[in-house]
Amino acid sequence: MKFVLISFIIALVAASVAAQECSDPHEEYTDCIPFPECYRSCYMQNPPGCEVPECDGSGCTCQPNYVRDNHGYCIHYTHCPAVFARKFFARK
Repeated sequence: MKFVLISFIIALVAASVAAQECSDPHEEYTDCIPFPECYRSCYMQNPPGCEVPECDGSGCTCQPNYVRDNHGYCIHYTHCPAVFARKFFARK
């Protein structure tokens, strides 16, 4: 019986650790992700009113100096395309 209980606890801990891994190499797991309106993106790198965002739970967020592109990936903010009139244009 002890073996089954210990095996269950180990499996639970392993599943918890796996859930804290992020798929994007420029993401990191945090216990405090912001609400969607405060996500940093190429279109809005510093959303107004989000200087100290409130927590919306835990999960993966872009690392410092990285923002979401229009495909949802974290890219360095200097690699964002130019944005004019809410349309994306590739940088030359």
